[in-house]
Parts: sequence; structure tokens; C-alpha cells
Amino acid sequence: MNTRPASARRLLDSAPWIRKPFSRDNRLIVVLVVFSLVAGAVRPTFLTWTNLALILASAAVLGVLALGEFVVIITGAIDISIGVICGISALTLSYTLGVGFPPVLAILVAVIAAMASGAINGALVGWARIPSVVVTLATTSLFLWVMVTLTGGASSSAGHEHLGWLTSRGRVGVPLSVAVFFGTAILLSVLASRTQFGRQLYEVGANEAAARVAGVDVRRVRILTFVLAGALAGVAGVLLGSQLAYVTALTGGGLVFLGIGAVVLGGTNLFGGSGLVRGVVTGVLLLYAIYNAMVLLRVPSAWQDAVAGALILVAVIFDTLGRRAK
Repeated sequence: MNTRPASARRLLDSAPWIRKPFSRDNRLIVVLVVFSLVAGAVRPTFLTWTNLALILASAAVLGVLALGEFVVIITGAIDISIGVICGISALTLSYTLGVGFPPVLAILVAVIAAMASGAINGALVGWARIPSVVVTLATTSLFLWVMVTLTGGASSSAGHEHLGWLTSRGRVGVPLSVAVFFGTAILLSVLASRTQFGRQLYEVGANEAAARVAGVDVRRVRILTFVLAGALAGVAGVLLGSQLAYVTALTGGGLVFLGIGAVVLGGTNLFGGSGLVRGVVTGVLLLYAIYNAMVLLRVPSAWQDAVAGALILVAVIFDTLGRRAK
């Protein structure tokens, strides 16, 4: 006779992550929790609310950018230019605010500029059927050239003075940019799991030929994917621009590899077809938790990047071995 209360059974049935805390999808969350507890034991300041709020605030820009990269990767493509597109958004925001645009309109224009850049990638990948890595490597150089030409390589004041409401810490000590990050993750999770377009993203990534036979307009999916990635890079650019005093043509460019790393660290198949939004969020938070802990431990910056790179490499190796074993 089963003596477990009915309410408990319903809870377990409706929340498989409770029954399987060490499943593949939840393993990284366990790693994040364990790492945080260990780091807190070594450096008690790590688990203070002030420090945790700092980690969340620091992770917001990369988090939104990584979500854009995630959308592309689950379709079996990759976007090397997404960091530069983030910079386009930040520069556009700086220019529009500088000429007197209201902040909301300046944000809208910045995101539209990023979406247009993503649409160029999407058209070349979707319509011309050029491999995404070739297209985005080329457009990275092209976009950089355009920005350097327009700005003359000079820096310009960012949106920090006009968008302080995005970075100021309210009563709970967490800026609005963190809410933007988690809100974006929730919306993207709903899109990926509850809509036809979301299902098509996974179908194209798992088997493009089969998806095409099943009636999926692969060309349309790829174009919209890069436009969506561009929009998310645009939001990341706005968040980045609101944090900086000055921006240049190179602003945001260095985030692309950390973004890809966070996506892979979160369990997304680099070759497409599988991955979860919560994995990306956890991957970003784990990276910044590790960086933060190393700062508290006064680890040299060169070693910080080495540790982060090694962690991503180990995640890729285990992911590859796990898929081969199936």
C-alpha cells in the first residue's frame, strides 16, 4: 500500500526535476549550487546578498547575448558576429541619445539596427545557403569596418547618463537589467517549448532534410532565427551601453566566445537539435560565479580566463562523449 500523501505524489509527478535532480538537464544547476556553497565556505562574502546581486548584474549582458546565440545554435548554425551586433546596438544607442532622441525611442532604434544586421546574416544563410560560420565571420569584419568608418575609430559617450534606471539598484539591490535578462529567458523558453516556430527550430537543427520533407520552411526559419538573435544582441547592446561611460566600434566584440561557451556549458548541442533555455541561464550564472570567486580569491586575470576556457572545454568533451555513448 502506498502511504505517500496524494499531494506529494502530485508534486513529484508535476516536477520531474525533484525526482531527478542529477538528470542531464539539471546537473549543471546542482554544480552551480554546490560551487556556490563551497565558495561561500572559503570566502563568506561570496554568499552575501550584495555579492550575489553583483553576480546577477554582471551576468545580464552576456546572458541576453547568450540567449540570442542559443537560438541560432539549436538550428545547427552559429553566429560569430553576434558580439559585433551587440556593439552596433550600443553605438546606435549612443548616437541617437547624443542627437536628442528620447531614451525609449533610442532603445527602439538600437534594437532595430541590430535586427537589421541579423537579417543580413539570415538572408545570406537562408536564401543564399552559405554556411553560417562563413557568413558571420565575413559580416563580423564588414560590420566592424562600417562602424570604424562611421565613427572614425573614436569613442563616444554611452547611455549611462540617460539610462541610469536600467543600472540603478533598487530597494532589493538588483538593477532592472537583471529583470530584463530573466524576463527574456522566460519569454524565449515559452517560444521554444510552446510555439510552432519553437518546435521548428529544433526540427531544423536535428535534421534539416527531414524538416524540409515534413513541410517546414527551412529558409524562413533560418532568416527569422538570425533576426531574433540580432534583436537579442540589440537588447544586450542596450544593457551594455547603459553600463558604460564610453563605447567604441570594438564594444561587445569580445563577448561572442563567452556567449557560445555559456550555451555549450549549459548543455546545448553545438551541432543543433537539443538544448534548454534554463541550461543557458545556468551556464552564464556559473561562469560569472566562477569569475567572481576568483576575484575574491585574488586569482590573476590571465588565470581567470584560462579557468573559464578549461571549464568550457571540459563541458564540450563530456557532452561529446555522452552523445557518442548513446
